[in-house]
Amino acid sequence: MGDFFRNLGDLIPPFEWRADLLAPWDSSASAVSSMWTVLLGTLVATACALIGCFLIVQGLALLGDAISHTVLLGLVVAFLLTGSVTGPAMFVGAAIAGVLTTALIAALHKTSRIKEDAAIGVVFTSLFAFGVVLLTKLAGHVHLDTQHALMGLFEFSLLDKTLIAGHEVPVVVLQMTSVVVVLAVAIRLFYKELLSAAFDPEWSQTVGLRPRLFHYVLMAALSVTVVSSFTAVGAILVVAMLIAPAATAYLLSDRLPVMLVLSSLAGALSSLIGFHVSYWLDASTGGSMVCVACGLFGVAFLFSPRQGLIAVALRRLRLRLRTEEENLVRALFKLAPESRPIAARDLATSMTLSETRWQWLMWRLRHAGWLESITADGATSTVRLTDTGLREALRLDRTHRLWETFLVDRVGIASDHVHPTAEEIEHLLSEQLVEHVDDLLGHPVVDPHGAPIPRSTQSDLRPGTYALSKLRVGDRGTIVGLDATQLGRHVDSVARLELPLGKPFRVTHRDPVKTSWTITVADGQTWELSHAQADCVLVSLEGTGKL
Repeated sequence: MGDFFRNLGDLIPPFEWRADLLAPWDSSASAVSSMWTVLLGTLVATACALIGCFLIVQGLALLGDAISHTVLLGLVVAFLLTGSVTGPAMFVGAAIAGVLTTALIAALHKTSRIKEDAAIGVVFTSLFAFGVVLLTKLAGHVHLDTQHALMGLFEFSLLDKTLIAGHEVPVVVLQMTSVVVVLAVAIRLFYKELLSAAFDPEWSQTVGLRPRLFHYVLMAALSVTVVSSFTAVGAILVVAMLIAPAATAYLLSDRLPVMLVLSSLAGALSSLIGFHVSYWLDASTGGSMVCVACGLFGVAFLFSPRQGLIAVALRRLRLRLRTEEENLVRALFKLAPESRPIAARDLATSMTLSETRWQWLMWRLRHAGWLESITADGATSTVRLTDTGLREALRLDRTHRLWETFLVDRVGIASDHVHPTAEEIEHLLSEQLVEHVDDLLGHPVVDPHGAPIPRSTQSDLRPGTYALSKLRVGDRGTIVGLDATQLGRHVDSVARLELPLGKPFRVTHRDPVKTSWTITVADGQTWELSHAQADCVLVSLEGTGKL
């Protein structure tokens, strides 16, 4: 193993700032050559990235690999028919080969038990091998060798030039510029169709957007892009350019327009850095660019703010810490529901944590303002929940009991089996989802075990305006209006109730079976409201500390 690393080290020359980073741009001649090389790499990477984004979001990366190989057969057949390795015939042949590959894969998958990945493997290896055989037989008659088609060659692809406004411009640069412009314009014009075909082809078909047509058009565009990139990076390396920048952008954004921009930037950066790496190592230019592109993917894979391994690990660590903190707060609430002081030793006994972990959690809870320590008689250490900690404990207890109720009432799980699941889920539910579950269940008062469900902390602490459905028996308030956002089809039924606006009332009955509320005013008149109607009625609460 030591010999391997020593030999590898001998192959990598020392990096010198001046010689390896600035030398390619020292003279005007070398600067022009370097500029064309970097520009060509950027154009190739951008064209591949724009197509690659659509392949990535549709899960068709392997199909892009297949088409990038099978277009070789289209090139050879086009040469046999036209006798030329240039001109529109080559692009037409490549496009036909790409569409044919897609159609054969779909036909093989739909008409047999073979899965799509196996169909891709069979079709693309067969067509690619046939193209390689034909290309080998024609090697003496056409200036398109197997090595060139597979690996590409930057140095020679830039030699063929033409005059544009008195300046020599490589033909391949003009070719790739045209491809990038056409792709960008086409994506801009047909973005809606491409987007719907990529994410929801069934809906797209329903509204008449013809997703299958745009799918085959995308495959044809992919074929043309691959052929245009042959002379630069070859069929094999173009696969990496199709996938690596797009995959990098996919890890950094959830929006397709942002992905298109980020993938193009990643391709341009890969081209620039890869050129300098190839100059430093005296290695393949195209290969170096692709290695840098894959390196950028590796960086995004590790450090992406949302999906990177490190970010995921940190989120899991924070969730574990928060879970332990919330479990400790809820355990203290169970031992001392009224937030009275409790011996820290009794609390530590109820938690299966090491001493170090225990001390760390106690420090974090005190720092968060959820817990305060009290020393009695100069020796016994006691702790209790602060007002903030009590609110958090009530929120957790409410979430736990509502989720148990949901699992029993709506999922059908036995009441003696729901506690472990609720114990885990209570740390993951947002306040908005908890309120939705509460409303879905009809604002239950007790859980499946008969224990009372705490109210929402928002309506426990102070008077305010709330929906009537939040009230419980004994609560007092005044009807102040209707919630227009909740009325919907219930507007007529609520209007027919002729509720006493501005008059104080009291909730006198709550029917958990019918999910209804009965309110009574001072003169004894009563109204019964269904759940939907109670959601629409806004009330102003009286008193402090309760609804």
